[in-house]
Parts: sequence; structure tokens; C-alpha cells
Amino acid sequence: MSGLEPTQRKKGSGSLEQLLNSEADFSIANGDAVTVLSSIPDGSTDLILTDPPHSDRAPYLELSELWNAVLGLEPDFAREIVVSNARDRQKCVSEYNARMREFATVAIPKLSWRGAVVVQFNARDPLSWEFLREFESGVKGSGVSFRGTFPITYSANSVVQDNRKGALTSDFALIFAPTTLDVSQFSRLEGWTVVHPLETLEANASYVR
Repeated sequence: MSGLEPTQRKKGSGSLEQLLNSEADFSIANGDAVTVLSSIPDGSTDLILTDPPHSDRAPYLELSELWNAVLGLEPDFAREIVVSNARDRQKCVSEYNARMREFATVAIPKLSWRGAVVVQFNARDPLSWEFLREFESGVKGSGVSFRGTFPITYSANSVVQDNRKGALTSDFALIFAPTTLDVSQFSRLEGWTVVHPLETLEANASYVR
């Protein structure tokens, strides 16, 4: 017998509905991010963490095909938010930005009053940052805006990472949250700044390929 009270006993995994009803401790959903987020009630989420493909910094679509073949998966490539340099893929930067803006309009309303969206991102081309304007300006009068960022240094180099001339050496964790949320505790993080990386990118021509 467990020494825990019934309300304290671990409930394990369950469906998203069970999690929202406090009938499960966690839920794992494997699917299109925008579709899954759409099923979550507005105002119910404290953290949305996303690490989307960083424009054309790596052949994400081609690499995912390789691993999906190994795993025996058949994802909907038409819905994949990615950039591919292969013309027949029709996965250009403008399409990428449009899909990420779609993600923004779905994700931001899901945040609770203390919630935040954290986007791990970096790119050398200013156009690849365009979708973040949707986060910066807020969506549907949510009051969500850019609150600050800190660098995430790569732990290792590999052929999968961008290894071209002028390759980037870190990502940024960009925090978007309601203006009412106190983010002062982040000032203790190494490299924390409220200056948007895009401002540095646009001001430093050597940063652009």
C-alpha cells in the first residue's frame, strides 16, 4: 500500500483531456504542433517551448526523411514547418514565415497570465526572423511581447549543424510573455539582454552571409 493520500498518488500518463482534468500527471502527443496546440484551451498553458528549424541552416527536411525511414514513420511533409534549398520541395523562407506566423496566432492565446513562449532560434538572414514580428507585436491584443533573450551555446559540432563559412555558434532563447509577468529573475542568466538579436544582426553587416 502506498503511504500517499489518494490525491497525492502518481497518476502517470494519460490523454490531453485527462491531463487538463487533473486525471493524469503528463501527456505526450506526437503530431503537428499547430494542430495539437489548437486542441488546448486558451489561457491554460504556463510554458510553450519550441525549437523550430532555423531557416536553411541545415537540411532539416532531408534529414527528417532519413530518420523517418529508419523509424518507419510517414509524416505529412506538406505540413512540416521547414526550409529546404531543393526547389521541388517548395519550402521557401516566405512559406516558412507564413507557417510560423500561423503557429504564433495559435500559441499565444494558450498562455496563462504567467505563461511564456520560449523560441530557440538563430539565423544569418534577416528575412528568416520575419515570423517573430508576430510575437513581438502580440497577437489578438494579448499583451504578449518580447521580454529578453540569452544565448544557448552548442554542446558539440557535427555535420548536421551549419558548418558553412560564417556559421553561427549559438542559438538564442527568446522569451515572449505578457508585460505583467516579472522577468527580473532572468537577469541572473549569463548573457541575458533585453536587446533583440535582430537589432544586432541588422546593425552588423558581417553577421549576414
